[in-house]
Amino acid sequence: MTDNFKNIRLCVFDIDGTLKEKGKPISAGVSRAIINLQKRGVFCTVATGRGFETMIEGTRPIRFNAPLIILDGSAIVTYQKNNIFLRRLKGEEIVLTRNFVEQKSRQVGFIGFWQTDNKGVFIAANERFEKELKKSYPNIHKNFISSREEFFLRAELEKPSLIFIKTKARLIPPRAANALYNDDTLNFVGRGVSKAKAVNFVCRRLKIKASQVAIFGNDDNDQSLFEKGFGLKVLVGHRSHELKKRANMIVDNLEQFFRV
Repeated sequence: MTDNFKNIRLCVFDIDGTLKEKGKPISAGVSRAIINLQKRGVFCTVATGRGFETMIEGTRPIRFNAPLIILDGSAIVTYQKNNIFLRRLKGEEIVLTRNFVEQKSRQVGFIGFWQTDNKGVFIAANERFEKELKKSYPNIHKNFISSREEFFLRAELEKPSLIFIKTKARLIPPRAANALYNDDTLNFVGRGVSKAKAVNFVCRRLKIKASQVAIFGNDDNDQSLFEKGFGLKVLVGHRSHELKKRANMIVDNLEQFFRV
């Protein structure tokens, strides 16, 4: 851990590729380090593209002591599933996403959105993807919808804060959209939404300065977090050339940072 960590009061972690390797649990050493930070009075949280249930599933056994930033910053939530902040997609943003899915139909695997009360997820997927999702996330409540047309009618009714699209290849989203890849899903959120803005919201709530925040990320979807203002920006791994230019520190993994 570096000397410029001494004044840090809030640590913000991406999950996959940062807190843990994809498909694996958080290591015991990293869990102990974060739990000890919290015991010392340091706030810790996540900033992730995941929804509430997959965030909980992916961060056990840690229980963070600061509000949770999910869905690429479009929602900030408590462990009791209470939304502190929620920016719903507007009608024109849902239409933009629907048009993109129609145009790229052959390259889209499945589409989905989380309910704004964080109780479950709506998904439109073919039979193969439906089986895979049921197997991969057996404990998450899933509402499967038979067609993409019906899915978007439901989205217009529910007004979620994010629509995610599993793509078969890396696609370029429309310029008018605020969309970023989170691993292999393309997340469409509202204009003006970002992880960095959500972190600043949490800072105001906790009465913490941006200079007292340590950011831990690994991929291009963390770019907003690596802008100027935050006190310490740690790139975990060497995946993103863009983040290398902005990071204060680069480590292979969090075990190296915490020296556990």
